[in-house]
Amino acid sequence: MSQGYICYEQKDNIEGFENFGADINTSNYTGKLGAQGTDWSGEDIERIGDKPTEESCAEACYNNPNCSRFVWNGASKVCILKNLNSQWILLGNNSTYAGYIIRKVTTPVVTTTPALTTRAAGTPTGTPTGTPAGTPTRTTKPAGTPAGTTKPANGEEKTIIPGVPDLYFYIGLGVVGFIILLIIIMMMLGGSKKRRDDDY
Repeated sequence: MSQGYICYEQKDNIEGFENFGADINTSNYTGKLGAQGTDWSGEDIERIGDKPTEESCAEACYNNPNCSRFVWNGASKVCILKNLNSQWILLGNNSTYAGYIIRKVTTPVVTTTPALTTRAAGTPTGTPTGTPAGTPTRTTKPAGTPAGTTKPANGEEKTIIPGVPDLYFYIGLGVVGFIILLIIIMMMLGGSKKRRDDDY
């Protein structure tokens, strides 16, 4: 059973009644059993027979939501259920026993269940950390490094000026062109000499 706090219904018209009978204290209600010769007048709800004890009459009162007071007849074993408006009287020498109950109202403690997060099929668990294998890393250029300046593995710096041809490339290209030109000139001179020889 959920734990909670207990509050009690108001007790009316029972001043002095606590001096009679024994206390009742169950898991569902508290109250008083009546002393012999006591009764509640009027406001009958139901008469129930074959109740062997006053405690069984109190239990029958609890099981009826409209009942808060009861009278048990020890001679006939009849239990009379009464509501809150009945008046307390003392009959004198009689076989009746009047009592009342006060229901315990238990307020359940509401617990909140965390909502479950549904993960789609195939979704890996956890958050990947680190850099995946094969992912190229970007090197951050230190502040103040001139644009177009590269630093080879041997540690020597080479400055590349945008828009200016590579001097070594063109020098080599010029040398190759010069050699080809010499070959052509030599071939032309050799051809001219051969034609002169043929003329003679």
